[in-house]
Amino acid sequence: MRALGVAPAGAVGLGIAATAAIALVGAGATASAAGTHAAQAAPRAHHAVAHTPHLAVTISKKHFKVSGPTTFAAGRVAISLTSKGGEYQFGVGRLKKGYTWHKLRADLTAFGEKAGTGPNGSTPKSALKHLDTVIRRTELYGGLDCQAGQTLHGTVVLPKPGTYYVFEDVNLPSHPTKITVTGPAVTRATPKSTATVTALTTRRFGGATVLPAHGTITFKNKSTESPHFLTLIHVKTGTTKKQVLDFLLSGSNTPPPFALAGQAETDAVGEGNSMTLSYRLPKGEYIEACFFPDPKTGMPHAFMGMLRVVTLK
Repeated sequence: MRALGVAPAGAVGLGIAATAAIALVGAGATASAAGTHAAQAAPRAHHAVAHTPHLAVTISKKHFKVSGPTTFAAGRVAISLTSKGGEYQFGVGRLKKGYTWHKLRADLTAFGEKAGTGPNGSTPKSALKHLDTVIRRTELYGGLDCQAGQTLHGTVVLPKPGTYYVFEDVNLPSHPTKITVTGPAVTRATPKSTATVTALTTRRFGGATVLPAHGTITFKNKSTESPHFLTLIHVKTGTTKKQVLDFLLSGSNTPPPFALAGQAETDAVGEGNSMTLSYRLPKGEYIEACFFPDPKTGMPHAFMGMLRVVTLK
């Protein structure tokens, strides 16, 4: 989980999180051999109607590499991420007509520089305008966030012809790799998902509260006003939402006593979009969290209560 949103020099990414979120997982975020450290197998799917293109992303301190086709028909696309030497994140999205990477980075920087600098830690309206521009002028379809040595898999749906980008989403979005999507859309294999988690306009999670420890889930953003992402954070049995929220609001930069090894995360998914996430995690209790900043307040959604305790079996 990236410290995006209050990063150095006001740099933020589209998978925006809060600095305090780093402490939420702390040392417990390190992947283990029994859990996330092992690479997951590719998602199992129903019978394929058309070949599914696969975009395999590898990120290290010095390299951002996207392997796979650069032109294909609209529809479902398989994605994977391997992180080497650290935690990395990538997203898949589009820029609406007239919006450029330069403008996107400028808006994210302007928001990050002023986020939380108003009275009582509020975000000035001048900064919220930049966040609103980012939300309105981008279309986000998801992505993946991996710990060092971890490999995650998923699928996203690129619904219509146009130019899309696969980009590194650490600090400011960077290394945009252009993907050309043609029409018409085709039907492709859908991974066998055993549970669905939803993000709601009310800054809450809905859907299943029991998820597989090893398998595939679907994450749907049903919000009408903001992107969301899904973070699964392993915690000690009996940890409550109030404990996690109190810790976040405390501003502590030390690892909380309830954090355990095991984590999986999507990148930001825009309003009305969905993706699948395939992972291998230790069994137990997890906190679902979203740290995307609220368009009305600038506060990370988790700080506004977008947290939920679920069980992985």
